[in-house]
Amino acid sequence: LISGKTALGATPADTDELLISDAGTLKRVDYSYLKAANTPSFYAYKSSNQSISHNTDTKITFDTEIFDSDGTFASSRFTPAVIGKYVIGYQLHSASQTDYGYASIYKNGTRVELNVEYTGSDVDLTYHATQILSLDADDYVEIYWKQTKGSSADIQGRSDGDQSFFYGYKIIGA
Repeated sequence: LISGKTALGATPADTDELLISDAGTLKRVDYSYLKAANTPSFYAYKSSNQSISHNTDTKITFDTEIFDSDGTFASSRFTPAVIGKYVIGYQLHSASQTDYGYASIYKNGTRVELNVEYTGSDVDLTYHATQILSLDADDYVEIYWKQTKGSSADIQGRSDGDQSFFYGYKIIGA
């Protein structure tokens, strides 16, 4: 009921009940059914460099988690455990890339996003991508990179996590 005498001073608990009108019939509903949650969610980064061989699709390892709301990020792979639509994104930084680089999002072992860059000279390059993916509970998402430098090249990592990272969060249910 709406009253001028009290105001809600904090987010309701999941078991707090609200009244709603369903075609004129008042019904009680727990707050947990109405609240929006962007979970599961995660953010991980590389804390050190990873050497990538010439012309080889290689899974990028993200060894440091900033957060993992539901324990769904492990072994550099996100497996949501909840059906829904997810924002999945990454940034990869490569130093001294001198030809083509191919950064990709893979879903269940298949490329679903490709970011191709050509430098033509010996410069640093940063790859960015964000995709919205429909994921089932047992789907998994990983980040890969391939380069055609002719020798090994590194994906850069740093202890502050600002060079190469991987993140995702649920935006809506199935």
